[in-house]
Amino acid sequence: MVYDLSQINEDLLKQLYQSLVEPETRHELGEFYTPDWLAELTLREIGYQPGQSLLDPACGSGTFLFTAIRLLVEQGLSGQALVDFALDNIMGTDVHPLAVTIAKINYMLAILPHLRGGTRRGQPRMIPITMANALQLPIKEHHIELVEIPIEGERVFKIPVEAARHPQALSVVLEQMGQYAHGIAQSGKRAKYGAFGDIARQHFPIPADVQDAQTEWVHWNTNASRLTEQIAAGRDSI
Repeated sequence: MVYDLSQINEDLLKQLYQSLVEPETRHELGEFYTPDWLAELTLREIGYQPGQSLLDPACGSGTFLFTAIRLLVEQGLSGQALVDFALDNIMGTDVHPLAVTIAKINYMLAILPHLRGGTRRGQPRMIPITMANALQLPIKEHHIELVEIPIEGERVFKIPVEAARHPQALSVVLEQMGQYAHGIAQSGKRAKYGAFGDIARQHFPIPADVQDAQTEWVHWNTNASRLTEQIAAGRDSI
């Protein structure tokens, strides 16, 4: 069977997500998915149009994002202009990793008919949907603000808030951390994680305060170590 993806005008993956995730789990996470018609009505009521940015902090399967892109097309924005505008201005977050994955697929389906051989200036771009808890506040260590991402028990990843102000660099560092951790986990050898702190420093501004710089360096090393543990235990997955 062949599908014409350019003709999809609704969030078809919403039902897939709801069938994969138990109702009890969705209830505990406070997930109540917005019907397509209500997302469209809301965006029309607020007069959403080209030139306006949009953030959905609990985007689920991406219904509002998908619909916003469709409304921009309806108002005449298309082709590479639509793709570049969407990637810069229409974004979302969600606390559930599977929801984030499905939202990214929906987003790609929305812009796919308008892709014409890459993005602006040929630069690689990310789909602007990330896994995050929009209600979470950062903690502070000395002068450094950190976002804690729970793993298991009391263990957490700690990501400097400053890193989030450089999203492309953060994406590169997280990718490199995954490769670094996979290499160590597969080798089974003891590693000096200080090397990853040095790698991270190459991508972000180094705080002027020596203690702050050391704090960031230590947390990047600890993140790499904990990711290695997750990979070695087969738990680096949804």
